Amino acid sequence: MKKVTLLSGITLLIANLLLGTIISGIGGYNLMVSSLVVIYTTVILYLVNVISLKDGFKVPLLLMFSFIGVISYILSFFAPNRFVDNWWLIIIVILITFETLLLLLTNEISKKIK
Repeated sequence: MKKVTLLSGITLLIANLLLGTIISGIGGYNLMVSSLVVIYTTVILYLVNVISLKDGFKVPLLLMFSFIGVISYILSFFAPNRFVDNWWLIIIVILITFETLLLLLTNEISKKIK
Protein backbone atom coordinates (compact mmCIF):
# COMPACT_ATOMS: atom_id res chain seq x y z
CA MET A 1 0.00 0.00 0.00
CA LYS A 2 2.94 2.31 0.64
CA LYS A 3 4.18 2.01 -2.94
CA VAL A 4 0.68 2.58 -4.30
CA THR A 5 0.34 5.75 -2.22
CA LEU A 6 3.68 7.13 -3.39
CA LEU A 7 3.14 6.23 -7.05
CA SER A 8 -0.37 7.71 -6.99
CA GLY A 9 0.93 10.90 -5.43
CA ILE A 10 3.73 11.24 -7.96
CA THR A 11 1.32 10.56 -10.83
CA LEU A 12 -1.17 13.14 -9.52
CA LEU A 13 1.61 15.69 -9.06
CA ILE A 14 2.83 15.21 -12.63
CA ALA A 15 -0.74 15.44 -13.95
CA ASN A 16 -1.30 18.60 -11.89
CA LEU A 17 1.86 20.21 -13.25
CA LEU A 18 0.98 19.27 -16.83
CA LEU A 19 -2.57 20.56 -16.54
CA GLY A 20 -1.31 23.73 -14.86
CA THR A 21 0.98 24.47 -17.77
CA ILE A 22 -1.59 23.54 -20.43
CA ILE A 23 -4.57 25.47 -19.02
CA SER A 24 -3.92 29.20 -19.28
CA GLY A 25 -6.49 30.13 -16.60
CA ILE A 26 -4.44 28.51 -13.85
CA GLY A 27 -1.91 30.95 -12.49
CA GLY A 28 1.51 30.07 -11.18
CA TYR A 29 0.42 30.74 -7.61
CA ASN A 30 -2.54 28.38 -7.88
CA LEU A 31 -0.34 25.75 -9.48
CA MET A 32 2.13 26.02 -6.61
CA VAL A 33 -0.59 25.78 -3.95
CA SER A 34 -2.29 22.82 -5.64
CA SER A 35 1.06 21.05 -6.04
CA LEU A 36 1.83 21.56 -2.36
CA VAL A 37 -1.60 20.17 -1.46
CA VAL A 38 -0.93 17.06 -3.56
CA ILE A 39 2.49 16.61 -1.96
CA TYR A 40 1.16 17.10 1.58
CA THR A 41 -1.77 14.73 1.02
CA THR A 42 0.59 12.09 -0.36
CA VAL A 43 2.93 12.47 2.62
CA ILE A 44 0.16 12.26 5.22
CA LEU A 45 -1.42 9.22 3.53
CA TYR A 46 2.02 7.60 3.43
CA LEU A 47 2.49 8.34 7.14
CA VAL A 48 -0.83 6.70 7.97
CA ASN A 49 0.49 3.54 6.30
CA VAL A 50 3.94 3.73 7.89
CA ILE A 51 3.03 4.59 11.49
CA SER A 52 1.93 1.59 13.50
CA LEU A 53 -1.68 2.57 14.12
CA LYS A 54 -4.45 0.24 15.17
CA ASP A 55 -6.25 -1.19 12.15
CA GLY A 56 -9.49 0.46 13.22
CA PHE A 57 -7.89 3.88 12.77
CA LYS A 58 -6.18 3.36 9.40
CA VAL A 59 -9.18 3.04 7.08
CA PRO A 60 -11.13 6.03 8.48
CA LEU A 61 -8.00 8.20 8.47
CA LEU A 62 -7.15 7.25 4.89
CA LEU A 63 -10.68 8.07 3.75
CA MET A 64 -10.88 11.32 5.72
CA PHE A 65 -7.44 12.55 4.67
CA SER A 66 -8.15 11.69 1.03
CA PHE A 67 -11.44 13.60 1.18
CA ILE A 68 -9.81 16.60 2.85
CA GLY A 69 -7.04 16.46 0.23
CA VAL A 70 -9.59 16.63 -2.59
CA ILE A 71 -11.36 19.55 -0.88
CA SER A 72 -8.04 21.39 -0.36
CA TYR A 73 -7.07 20.73 -3.98
CA ILE A 74 -10.33 22.22 -5.24
CA LEU A 75 -9.98 25.22 -2.92
CA SER A 76 -6.47 25.86 -4.22
CA PHE A 77 -7.87 26.82 -7.62
CA PHE A 78 -10.24 29.39 -6.13
CA ALA A 79 -7.50 31.11 -4.14
CA PRO A 80 -6.58 34.55 -5.44
CA ASN A 81 -3.04 35.09 -6.67
CA ARG A 82 -1.82 36.74 -3.48
CA PHE A 83 -0.47 35.53 -0.17
CA VAL A 84 -1.84 38.27 2.10
CA ASP A 85 -5.54 38.21 3.12
CA ASN A 86 -6.14 35.01 1.21
CA TRP A 87 -9.06 33.31 2.97
CA TRP A 88 -8.95 30.28 0.68
CA LEU A 89 -5.34 29.69 1.68
CA ILE A 90 -6.24 30.15 5.35
CA ILE A 91 -8.90 27.44 5.03
CA ILE A 92 -6.36 25.11 3.39
CA VAL A 93 -3.85 25.75 6.20
CA ILE A 94 -6.55 25.05 8.82
CA LEU A 95 -7.45 21.77 7.10
CA ILE A 96 -3.79 20.73 6.93
CA THR A 97 -3.30 21.61 10.58
CA PHE A 98 -6.38 19.58 11.50
CA GLU A 99 -5.04 16.57 9.59
CA THR A 100 -1.64 16.80 11.27
CA LEU A 101 -3.09 17.14 14.76
CA LEU A 102 -5.52 14.28 14.14
CA LEU A 103 -2.70 12.00 13.00
CA LEU A 104 -0.57 12.90 16.04
CA LEU A 105 -3.52 12.34 18.38
CA THR A 106 -4.42 9.03 16.77
CA ASN A 107 -0.80 7.90 17.00
CA GLU A 108 -0.71 8.67 20.73
CA ILE A 109 -4.01 6.89 21.34
CA SER A 110 -2.78 3.84 19.40
CA LYS A 111 0.36 3.70 21.56
CA LYS A 112 -1.68 3.77 24.77
CA ILE A 113 -4.13 1.10 23.61
CA LYS A 114 -1.38 -1.46 22.93
